[in-house]
Amino acid sequence: MIFFKQLFSRRKRGNKFSKKVISRKTRIVKYAGLAMHPETAPGGFYVQNEVCITCGAPEVEGKGLIEHSTKDGHGSCYFKKQPETDEEVENAINAVMVSCIGALRYGGTDENILRKMFELGLSSMCDSKPIGDYYIVVRNIVTFFSAEDIDIIGKKIASHFFTANDKIINLSYSKTAFYFVLRNNYNYRDIHFNGRQLEGQYYKIWLTYADHAVDENVIFRAEALHVFLKDKLFAQNILWFEGEDDITAGASRPAYI
Repeated sequence: MIFFKQLFSRRKRGNKFSKKVISRKTRIVKYAGLAMHPETAPGGFYVQNEVCITCGAPEVEGKGLIEHSTKDGHGSCYFKKQPETDEEVENAINAVMVSCIGALRYGGTDENILRKMFELGLSSMCDSKPIGDYYIVVRNIVTFFSAEDIDIIGKKIASHFFTANDKIINLSYSKTAFYFVLRNNYNYRDIHFNGRQLEGQYYKIWLTYADHAVDENVIFRAEALHVFLKDKLFAQNILWFEGEDDITAGASRPAYI
């Protein structure tokens, strides 16, 4: 069993914000020298121009904020609407997180949004720096209720995460527990999934990492697991915790306070 060790790195933040520039020739807006898709709605979130590979993931998470262009010749996604509510901000940040090539960015200076981005390990996707100092928040343990047995849950999760980019190794399960390693085929960053029955239909899964994996990898996998538990397994009372020593009441999402 590999136990999770939180790795927090404290970073100094400056107060210098990026300057917004509009090119007279191309009318493409730029933050920090990065070209923004010209159809982007005014605001902080944007897609870099001519970078999108139309994977389809960001607009699924964006939920009404993002669509694909019919004018640019290659169907790039772009923010047709900027987030206004807390839920829309969360959806926009999730869209940035799932961008497979880092095409989506935040160019604004809202401190709360920057805090969330930095705590998610998405500082490199921000054109500005927050005023405060923020740690990466890693909630790697989830508890929940499900009508399924834990061995079936383990099999379904492993099947869900098995893709062309990821493979499952060392899968094992019993009536009370399951375990497998999710390995990315490109960077070989391993995330260990451990699940066990706590009592009745009440279960616990914790994610750990080793080798070359980092906090951001756990956050990304935890978010994907959360969506699976909620939308595919129809789990109830999903709560996330920061490690075994977390004595809080739990958070409703792995990546948000």
